[in-house]
Amino acid sequence: MVDMDQTTLPTAGVSVARPGDRLAELLERRGRRVFEAAGLWWANVDIDSRYFTSLPDQVAIDPSRGEVHELLRRAKGLVVRYPSNQQRGLPCGAYVVQDRGYCLAKLQKRTRNFVRRGLENCVIRPVERAELLVQGLELNLDTMARHGRMRSEFGELKTWARTVEAIYRTPGSECWGAFVDDRLASYVMSCRDSGWEHLLIQMSRTELLKSYPNHAIDYFLIERAMAMPEVEGVCLGSLPLRQGEGLHNYKLRMGYEVMPQGAVVVVHGLLEPLATSSLAGPIVRQAGRWAQLAGLAERLEILAVGARMSSLEDDRSVARELAAWTQRRGAVAEGEGDA
Repeated sequence: MVDMDQTTLPTAGVSVARPGDRLAELLERRGRRVFEAAGLWWANVDIDSRYFTSLPDQVAIDPSRGEVHELLRRAKGLVVRYPSNQQRGLPCGAYVVQDRGYCLAKLQKRTRNFVRRGLENCVIRPVERAELLVQGLELNLDTMARHGRMRSEFGELKTWARTVEAIYRTPGSECWGAFVDDRLASYVMSCRDSGWEHLLIQMSRTELLKSYPNHAIDYFLIERAMAMPEVEGVCLGSLPLRQGEGLHNYKLRMGYEVMPQGAVVVVHGLLEPLATSSLAGPIVRQAGRWAQLAGLAERLEILAVGARMSSLEDDRSVARELAAWTQRRGAVAEGEGDA
């Protein structure tokens, strides 16, 4: 069921000057560090992080290496990642929907059933500010505990209140929720930027997942956006370089496609000799043998491999590096088994 009595966005689309303007405004209000470089917007991936990415996710870019290093210098950053179809990088992409005919009939039968049950069990409507501040924080803590990762922006009242304020103050941003008996079961924060609907944050309540709130709200928001002539597509962000198959497959079943891109990784000049060395990967993999360091070591290995591939100029060397990386990732996936 969908309640359209209230909405935080006007029906007409929000017009901005260039891709990333509205996203940059929202992220800055949320407490992120935002910079303009090479005619593009860049933001750190988390509060106080020194890891920066370009905005928006679906736009492949081709900045010069000098421009990227200048960004790192100005931002006091350590790592930059951006999508490109011109430069060498790890195989990656962005999750997008651009199908004007998006509907239930185009989803797999099992997924259609989950969506129908979710729409029957839930009321989909805009989330009020007070609801998001209180119940949203409950969902944040629940979801982060379920995934084993805590983020201060969503787990501390002061920073969460700033994020909530940012959503309701930034033009083009809104928050929709799936409610079960007036309890918030799932919410999605979104931002309309240059004709693209960006679904940025989703949190849910474990005890109400049996009502399929995620399926319901995801389907509703995609169908709603693709019915608007001013919306070119829906973007769910970039593929993480480190993720499980379960979440990836869920996104594909919900109708997302992967827009192919290369993930270019550039590290600070002082770290570049170490990060791009052929020894960097084996060293961090060895560190990953200790359980306490396994997650950190895997993330560092990804950055090291990405930085090394982005720095190589010989096609054969790139092909060898990619083949070795693909083989290692396949072995890891096989060892993990089904989620």
